[in-house]
Amino acid sequence: MRFRWFLFLCAVLFVVVNSATAGATAHSHGTAPATQSKAQAEFAGHKAVINGQAIPHALVHKNRLYVPAEAFATAIGATMTTDEAGVYWIKTGKDLPTVAQLKELNPALAGYQTLSPYIPGMGIHLGMPGPALILPVSYEGTLNAVEILVPAAGGWFPWFDQPENQPMEMEGAGLVYSQHIYLTQPEGLVAENGGVPVVLDGRYLSSGYDLKGHMVGETLYIPLRTAVDLLGGSITWDQASLTASATVVASGITYDWLEQINPAMAKYQAISEFVPNMGIHHGAPGPHVTVMTDSAGKVVGFELVAPAASGWAPWFDQPENQPMELEGLGQVYTQHIYLVDPASIQ
Repeated sequence: MRFRWFLFLCAVLFVVVNSATAGATAHSHGTAPATQSKAQAEFAGHKAVINGQAIPHALVHKNRLYVPAEAFATAIGATMTTDEAGVYWIKTGKDLPTVAQLKELNPALAGYQTLSPYIPGMGIHLGMPGPALILPVSYEGTLNAVEILVPAAGGWFPWFDQPENQPMEMEGAGLVYSQHIYLTQPEGLVAENGGVPVVLDGRYLSSGYDLKGHMVGETLYIPLRTAVDLLGGSITWDQASLTASATVVASGITYDWLEQINPAMAKYQAISEFVPNMGIHHGAPGPHVTVMTDSAGKVVGFELVAPAASGWAPWFDQPENQPMELEGLGQVYTQHIYLVDPASIQ
């Protein structure tokens, strides 16, 4: 913890000491070539293309290609607004669901409570004591991930967060393993430290202390690669023309996207055919977070399977004393958390 604070203080000192130089570097791209340094002139010809649209006034700041945020939002078909706190919001059709939306879709979440303070890289954990799908959320209340805790006595599985034989001690639960399935890059789940706060589909635009939004005059600039990666897009670089070409498609949270940011899901496979009002279930042999998708691969929810012998909880799908029989698992209770209206799953 002390080391993290040391890094944070170093980063803040670096930003303060270099703020004047950085600002001059950014502004110099709009001035006459005679005022540019040799290093600045080297970056003068860089260009950006997003979804086939040329983005004017791209510039390089700290060896990163930045583009105007409003032009970026327009190119990907998003909207950009600013709230009273000065936070810029860029929203596409891939917005992460909020806790309020989840509770509306899943009435059993009404009893969920805060289990942890904000944890960098994860968020604020919401849930209930006992077998449950835990919801790490951002300060703004958007869903960042889904988590389960599994007693260490049940054995280790390769998709758990902890290495084998290294469970963690959890107050009230003893030694446990956990599994997080992230809906967004964990690197983006940190509090803003300097720069202009920018939120892309519910996720802060940050993967390092220097990769933030920056104002150049009255124009907000954002780092192109970081923004594209955060939205699950792709980007290529052409050295001959000094052009970065990006593609960003607002297609909702897809199973492919979850696989990209959760490497342990390589062990997953389809464990059911399409089930009306649920979709296709994807999982692994052993305790895990089951991922539900529609027939097009869009993520529509998550499921927890708990042995009936461990007891019933009011957030389970089945009434008390009415567990279901699952092949290979025996009598179990389940908990589904839907991201969409089950009636819309096709």
